[in-house]
Amino acid sequence: MSNFKILIIALLTSAVSFLNANNEVDQLKVDIKAIPGTQKVSVSMEGLKGETMIQLKDENEVLLLQQVTSDPAVLKVLDLSALFEGKYDLLLTTGNREIVQPIFMEENNVTAPKEGRKVYFSPVVNVAGSKVDVSWFNGKIADMKVRITDLNGSIIYSEDINNVVKVEKRYNLEKVLRGDYVIVIDTPRKTYYENVSIK
Repeated sequence: MSNFKILIIALLTSAVSFLNANNEVDQLKVDIKAIPGTQKVSVSMEGLKGETMIQLKDENEVLLLQQVTSDPAVLKVLDLSALFEGKYDLLLTTGNREIVQPIFMEENNVTAPKEGRKVYFSPVVNVAGSKVDVSWFNGKIADMKVRITDLNGSIIYSEDINNVVKVEKRYNLEKVLRGDYVIVIDTPRKTYYENVSIK
């Protein structure tokens, strides 16, 4: 078997392992549809765990709507008739992922093409004593940067991680003073901040 085939099989196996490790991925069902002949969009989500945030932003990233729910299932109809014509993004953030659905407003109609929908996974940070585990699945090759700072913003540790699909790293912070720190993770999509306490 060629090295390329082995690499592809390894990447697919890693992706499936990561997805199966997150039960919410297997159970989450999302359906976003424009209601024909109206300026409304229906949003249906099942299998939610924890808080889910629903946001609507315009092309300039201005937040127009934000709702938070802890319900395990959501069924909403969003009336967008007060909006101007143009492109908007509906963002659904739950667990470790963010679903971005583009919505196009026209004179008397709205469309939400499924083929434009994107799913982004946010990094997961776990702390056990002085050990900090960072994991992230991107679905495609990308670069990321991990920084550990104190509460004043002074960098304690920094690492560039290049050309990865998936990251699973453990940072041993036994030599730093006990206290509160910030894990800063730069991904192609955005920068994530996680406050941690080292004991």
